[in-house]
Amino acid sequence: MSATMSTDTEPYELLTSTRYDLQLLGLEWNTVANDDTPSAYMLLPYHIDRLRDAAKQHGWTNCLDGLTEDALQEACDAAVEAASEEHPGKPFRVCQHLSPITQVVEAIGFSKVRVTLSRAGRLSATAFPVEPLPTSDPLEPSSVPEHVFRLDTEPTEPSLYTSTKTTRRGHYDAARARTNLPLLTTPAGRYSDVILHTPAGELSETSIRNLAIRRDGQWLTPNAKSSGCLSGVMRRLLLEQGKWIEAAEGQLRKDDLVDGEIVMTANGVEGCRLGTVVLHSR
Repeated sequence: MSATMSTDTEPYELLTSTRYDLQLLGLEWNTVANDDTPSAYMLLPYHIDRLRDAAKQHGWTNCLDGLTEDALQEACDAAVEAASEEHPGKPFRVCQHLSPITQVVEAIGFSKVRVTLSRAGRLSATAFPVEPLPTSDPLEPSSVPEHVFRLDTEPTEPSLYTSTKTTRRGHYDAARARTNLPLLTTPAGRYSDVILHTPAGELSETSIRNLAIRRDGQWLTPNAKSSGCLSGVMRRLLLEQGKWIEAAEGQLRKDDLVDGEIVMTANGVEGCRLGTVVLHSR
């Protein structure tokens, strides 16, 4: 896969999503990742790294000066504060876009924060309700598999839009449609997902999660370079901690998946989750 600059005229934005959750304040790994400062946001510095790296890959170098941890923190805080006023006493999800704003001072449960960066360098954020974590530590998934994963019926070509997270999500929507999955906006849709694979038969990721397969006593995640999968923030942490190992090129293949086997997924909002592979209709 070659990561080339985007020359498309169709507008899109770079994207990242984090979790705001008071539970994160007491987790050492999140404190360490946040420059040894307790934070209610999951892996916030990793998100700014992701946005900066994606901006470089897309050729949006004009955005880099304004892409700082402080700007991202301010945008997230403003989104959380706005959501707390709109949904008093309720958990919510947060969406982010590039733009400097104020600090939040009120503690308000948990939410998803979706952050977007425009080609012009505008950072924005918005917050919405999200479900509570199933365990006390998002790095430790529940022992009971929660999700169902189906294998896509067609391959997805690796591209700049698979290796970086953007609002251009047609390839993920198409994969979900091919496997007849419910909409992500529904409860059933959030607990079912599709496993994508390349034309060469290499596994890559799911429509909203990084993926790891248990092989020889290790959790192997697809090779980012050859599969074109996103290098997600939670994937990065799990690799740094040695909990996941990056597979060699072509090592994880769709033909090696076993019906009923357990896989692990991860992203920057849910943390780690277990799910069951379903290769046949049941």
